[in-house]
Amino acid sequence: MNAYTKNKIVNIAIVILVSSLGGAVFASFLTSSRSESQTVIHVFILIISGALIGLIIGGSIATLEAFKLLTFKKLPIAINLLLKSVVYALIIATAYLIVLSITIHSNDIFNIKYFLMTIAFSSVATLVISTLDVINQLLGQQAMQRLFFGKYLRPVKEERVFMFLDLKGSTTIAEKIGDIKFHSFLDDFFSDIVSAILECRGEIYKYIGDEIIITWTIKNGLKKQNALKCFFLIKDKIDYLEKKYTAKYSIIPQFKAGVHCGTVVVGQMGDIKREVAFLGDVMNTTARVIGECNRLNNLYLISKDFKKLIEKDDIVKRCYDINSEANIALRGKKHETELFSVTRR
Repeated sequence: MNAYTKNKIVNIAIVILVSSLGGAVFASFLTSSRSESQTVIHVFILIISGALIGLIIGGSIATLEAFKLLTFKKLPIAINLLLKSVVYALIIATAYLIVLSITIHSNDIFNIKYFLMTIAFSSVATLVISTLDVINQLLGQQAMQRLFFGKYLRPVKEERVFMFLDLKGSTTIAEKIGDIKFHSFLDDFFSDIVSAILECRGEIYKYIGDEIIITWTIKNGLKKQNALKCFFLIKDKIDYLEKKYTAKYSIIPQFKAGVHCGTVVVGQMGDIKREVAFLGDVMNTTARVIGECNRLNNLYLISKDFKKLIEKDDIVKRCYDINSEANIALRGKKHETELFSVTRR
């Protein structure tokens, strides 16, 4: 089981725990308005029933969301949310009826008023969560939290690792399969590699045409060789999906990547459309690194600065070959920087 799947399971477990507690609290609120004649055991049964309802609802919806089993990607967002709401309402009603059927003193639990209140409360909660999830997807990983809490309201400096990953032969592919189908090809490629990026704890910063920019904090980039191995996990993913691309497009995606690290300025930018932007020479240098891939006939290049960060790692020494390829002059810089190719043993 890879780290990405483990993370999903942990998130599902957290949602189940929170929704169970929420169901118990909600049931407690309802019991407070009940007749004082009800016994302690009745109250206890109601609270346990609320927790079970929350468990079923939370577990079902969290599993659907975590594994994207209820995502209608090709439909408008409004219809997507409407369909989700309908499915969620059915899940909520089913959970209520399941618990009702297995619980003693069911007459104390079932009440059309409380049933409808449960449906309404849970539906609104899940709809709000789904809407926030859609907004988060549109803004990008962690971008909504950063904008909401104003983390980068004032520009700050951060040490980060960047990978620019670019599809090879885009113009030729577009001419061969047509612009509309090429868009679908790009969308499939970017969607298919997400799991590999998240497994390496990478953040997708931006899509620029056929290029994707991935970033890590220094800590996350070095941990378990995340920033270094990301390229190879993406390659493994595409190799695994080779038959899919061959059948659908008669083309298998080929890509190249460049990695560099250093200090960037991070801050909010824009007014009508706001985003968290990364600025600095690191971005320009990373673009230059990937730009040398074609000239050096190499698919994966890293800068000397990044090599210095990883070269003492015993796993890197044991699992990868890192070889000097060239020295390049950077625009506006007095000194050249050395580039290294990376291959997996």
